[in-house]
Amino acid sequence: MTGVGKRLYCFCHWGGKRKIDTARNVTYEGGITVAVLLTEGTSYNAFVPLVCEHLGIDPKGKVLYYSAKLDKTQYICLKNDSQLKAMLELNDEIADVYVAHADGVLRCSNPALQQIPVESGANGYVDHANDGSSGSSSNIAMQPIPNRSNEEPNTNLCGNDIMASIPKHIENSPLVAAMHKKAILEKGQLFDSPEEFQSAVEKHSLENNFEYTVKDNSYEYMSARCKVDGCPWKVTAVCEGNTRLVMVKRFINIHKHSVQDQMGCKLGLSSNLVSGLIVEKPSADPCSLSKRIHKDQSDFDVEANYQKLWRARKKAKEAINGKPEDSYKLIPWMCKRLMESIPGTVAKWTCSDENKFRQLFVAYGCSITGFHNGCRELLFVDAYHLSGPYKDTLLSASALDADDGLYPLAYGVVNTDNDENWLWFLEHLKSIMMDRHVVLVSDRNPSFLSAANKVFGSDYNAHCLSHLKESLDYFISSNPVLKMGTDKKKIALKLLNDIAYARTTDKYEAMLGKMRLLKEELYDWVVSTGPEHWANSLFPGRRWDKIFTSQVESFNRFVQEERDLPVVGFITAHRLKLSELLLRKQSEVAKWETPVGGKIEMKIKENQNLAVGLNHHTISPTNMEVHENGETFAVALDMKSCSCREWEMTGIPCRHACCAVTAANTNIYDYVEKCYMKETQEQIYASNMPSVPIHDMPTLSELHGNDPNSLVGSMSILHPPPDKRPPGRPRKKQIDSQLQDKRKLHCSRCHKAGHNRSTCKEQPSC
Repeated sequence: MTGVGKRLYCFCHWGGKRKIDTARNVTYEGGITVAVLLTEGTSYNAFVPLVCEHLGIDPKGKVLYYSAKLDKTQYICLKNDSQLKAMLELNDEIADVYVAHADGVLRCSNPALQQIPVESGANGYVDHANDGSSGSSSNIAMQPIPNRSNEEPNTNLCGNDIMASIPKHIENSPLVAAMHKKAILEKGQLFDSPEEFQSAVEKHSLENNFEYTVKDNSYEYMSARCKVDGCPWKVTAVCEGNTRLVMVKRFINIHKHSVQDQMGCKLGLSSNLVSGLIVEKPSADPCSLSKRIHKDQSDFDVEANYQKLWRARKKAKEAINGKPEDSYKLIPWMCKRLMESIPGTVAKWTCSDENKFRQLFVAYGCSITGFHNGCRELLFVDAYHLSGPYKDTLLSASALDADDGLYPLAYGVVNTDNDENWLWFLEHLKSIMMDRHVVLVSDRNPSFLSAANKVFGSDYNAHCLSHLKESLDYFISSNPVLKMGTDKKKIALKLLNDIAYARTTDKYEAMLGKMRLLKEELYDWVVSTGPEHWANSLFPGRRWDKIFTSQVESFNRFVQEERDLPVVGFITAHRLKLSELLLRKQSEVAKWETPVGGKIEMKIKENQNLAVGLNHHTISPTNMEVHENGETFAVALDMKSCSCREWEMTGIPCRHACCAVTAANTNIYDYVEKCYMKETQEQIYASNMPSVPIHDMPTLSELHGNDPNSLVGSMSILHPPPDKRPPGRPRKKQIDSQLQDKRKLHCSRCHKAGHNRSTCKEQPSC
């Protein structure tokens, strides 16, 4: 035991090098050495500044080590009051103290002189020390030190601690945060649940660098022991009565470890600890944070395989967003709250006879108002599979703002992609159109086409050219009768593109005739696809030259991060993201320096550049003839039309119109459609998204009727849909089009395109 008023002269070393000879004698060369008197009762926080003051150095970022009289070659980390008391116990009259930077200067990298640091136990006493006389280890007499629950946490952990010498690039690692959280265990300590007690035991083992095994694990009785045979460390706990409160009944905080025991210690991270770590981090992303933990664990002496982190991510998501099956129960409450908080909002849901979820439709009042204030009568509609545990499908309808930007209008979540669900979604979409005849651009989904023809009619149903080209590519590849090579296939796809972009019937017939000359079967295929739905010259409505569903892909990217959330979590996340979009667009339109947006300005400048060098003939102040490549185009400025039909289809002056405007010396912006102007953009984004209070969202007990203020009776309780997603990780990255432009393969030997190094036929250079 420590004597009353015990004193210890500490020889404090700094700036030199510690050497160990073959006889295991320790010397210190270079640097400076000062003597500091340590008396019993001195605190760690007072001792460190005293040492640094005598050495003339800044105590910030420094860590202290000491050696015991039984083995001067070993390092022991000095990090708190318990360690300081242990140094008094392990030395008589004189002790060596080494000061180093906190980045781990004292770590021995020479294998011949490798040392296993002596580390204190859970409460500050020494576990082991090698006496140097033989290969065996000797256990030093130990006794508990008072609990350190009142001590301030010290981040300069070292020695055998897994936090020793943390590299600078991982100072903010989630694992670092876990190790800094002290798990104080003591007899009589009370925990709110068995899970909290288990987490405390695991954190305690990580903090003090030892492995443990669970002997009993039930809600009535729990116990854990140190894995080292003969080690007395043990903790037991029991549940209090019929509650989930857990009290520690016995805690023996003493370790007896040899050097070999400590070397063989391999710590691990459980999925429960990692999930709790993710939940504790504000605004944590379970996916990215679990990946970071998996990456950072190599810097620590811990293990957590990918499957374990995947389970941790799942648990963390459920802790943050709730269980997916419980989320469906809150849909009626959330729909009611949305309609109460956001005027004009349409939020509808349906269920089966067994109260199983079927359909959800949401269109916010601010989005509906903005659409009718200035958006064109054009909607991009598509289905997007969600990645939750149930086979839900996201249906979306998006419009374009004045600068051709994405404007989300409405979305729906249905239990499957079929005719009935599409019909229900489009009926609600039709109800918010206020008798406006809109053009629907889609990917030719059969279920959608069937429902759209019933609700909106077939005349204004536009097909995406990209999906049509993929269908043609598949038709050619799967038809052995055609026998077309790669070159001819490219010609066929280019002709299909020319047919779609042809703005006049004459050019349409000319391009279709070329397709017929290429292959009669291809001509028949084009005619059978209904070109009146995708060819510019035949489409009856005005679709503003939008023949691709690129805006749909923008919406899919817009909600990509939220697609694996539960339904109510998706509603909340989408609403917040949409409110940010509306505010951002409001601030952006205020900074417009021209009467139109950046995208439209770029298109106008492109047409003006193409108009340079064109000849014109003035018929009247508002009518001109523009000549290009032997063709004559009639331009009527007062009618905003050109015989090429591009101005009529896009609403932006074509190159012929730009030539006429320049000749008439008038303002080009006067001939741009109003839907592209700055005033229109301001009207579209004039409405903000009101806040939706969800602090009083009912709990599960209220939903199930276990609470006096239960909601049962006032609203229906929805259950999850019957179909669950099959096992396996759901696809997150959307399959790219096979016809999109891809980076060409280049050889690293000859630097030519079309092959790689392994198939290169060029002779290697000497």
